[in-house]
Amino acid sequence: MGISLGVGAGLGAVGGDVSYVFAHPGRSPSEYLRDPGFWRSVASGAVGGAVAGLAVWALPAPATFWSAAWVGAVSGALGGGAGRVTENLLNPCAACDEGVLGVATVGRPAGASWLVCPTR
Repeated sequence: MGISLGVGAGLGAVGGDVSYVFAHPGRSPSEYLRDPGFWRSVASGAVGGAVAGLAVWALPAPATFWSAAWVGAVSGALGGGAGRVTENLLNPCAACDEGVLGVATVGRPAGASWLVCPTR
């Protein structure tokens, strides 16, 4: 469980900071480190990744192509939703559930493709 949690949180944090840098190009590294939006993105990515990692650990081990797709879809949806809720909680202007359905919907195919592709 700890490995899934740690790997998920680490990958999510990296994804959060990379996506923030791509969305806000042209800054120096020190400017990113001082920007609270950067840290909100890292935190929401880490939480989403940790939830996805825990979901992969908690769900039954995939034995077939379709069970791997199912585990990926569930973990992607849960991780995406958790990351978005975290982002909303860290943003004082956003409602707690703002955009969660859309992110969870995108997380399902993304998670499914991530878990299925390595098994090919």
